Amino acid sequence: MRTNHFKYSFIIAIFPLLLVACSSDVPESASENGALATQTDLITITNEQFTSSGYRLGGLEKRIFETTVRVNGSVDVPPKYQASISAYFGGYVKQIDLLVGEKVRQGQVLFTLENPDFLEVQKEYLQTAGELTYLQEDLDRQGNLAEANVSSKKKLTKAQADFQMMNAKHAALRKKLLLMHVNVDGLTADNLQSSISILAPIGGYVTEIDATPGRFLSPSDVAMRIINTEHLHLELNVFEQHASSIGEGQNIHFRVQNEKDWRQAKVHLVNRTLDPNSRSLVVHGHVNPGFAGGLAVGSYVEADIVTGEDSLLSLPSAAIVELDNHHYVLRVAEEKDGLTQLERLEVKVIGAEDGFTAIEANDNLAVYDKFLTKGAYNLIVE
Repeated sequence: MRTNHFKYSFIIAIFPLLLVACSSDVPESASENGALATQTDLITITNEQFTSSGYRLGGLEKRIFETTVRVNGSVDVPPKYQASISAYFGGYVKQIDLLVGEKVRQGQVLFTLENPDFLEVQKEYLQTAGELTYLQEDLDRQGNLAEANVSSKKKLTKAQADFQMMNAKHAALRKKLLLMHVNVDGLTADNLQSSISILAPIGGYVTEIDATPGRFLSPSDVAMRIINTEHLHLELNVFEQHASSIGEGQNIHFRVQNEKDWRQAKVHLVNRTLDPNSRSLVVHGHVNPGFAGGLAVGSYVEADIVTGEDSLLSLPSAAIVELDNHHYVLRVAEEKDGLTQLERLEVKVIGAEDGFTAIEANDNLAVYDKFLTKGAYNLIVE
């Protein structure tokens, strides 16, 4: 019995060896993606499989890639295209018909204010006008009398001083009424007005309204704000380590949140003073014509400032596969007898732009090499 047990054990021991020996004669089998696996880093594809799977080959290409600095910021407008509307004179809001978002033109009536004090200013202006006429006549008379030695020069001097004082008062009241937008040239005792109009200093869009009918506005109160969006620009924050590489005229690619496409701008001004807290400086960018549509003031943007360009070897991005933090391509090792043999090759990625990826040149790459530019992902991953 012991002899028989040894015999069966021997047969069981050599059975796996027979299986291994037999498996070496099994022909190559096609994988799910239509490729024939031959070696660990080699993949063989027939012409039929190549066509049916839509694979494509391509070569290395020298392309210009931009060197950029990634920054963020917001959309803004220059100070001269923003206006906070206040009245020079206190009064009660009589009428206001505007809404936030409404477009206004320069010089348009925004709202009206009413105050009995406005009548006093107009009355005083008319009174000084009458007194000024009298003092002018008295000055002329005293001048004639002084020339004829009929009157003393003291009276002439007094007449000149009175006229000058009244003339200054009249001129000041006139300026005051002009600020009230009162027609001083046509002003008479019959057309005094207790209300004045507040006009838009710039054209643009109403962004904020704090005035309501019946509310008293003092001269320091801001009634509304207007922004002219015809001159939108970017305010970008560049950190200290990149400040020296930023200069006027550089191109900017930017987009607001949730946008897929990039817009274009140019660096217009660079503030050379760093903020002591954030250790960054502000870059002012002008949006290129045709790229400002739909932008809203205050929108957050991400941007790439182009600081240089390099001519680099590249492949279509679909040809490069990232796997476990490494990047691989499939290079044609041999084309023979209706078969294409591909070898997996690791490459170092430098950057990507417009559907192409730049790779670092090395001794394993040649300008005449051909690579799988479509379908590489499935072959490498599987």
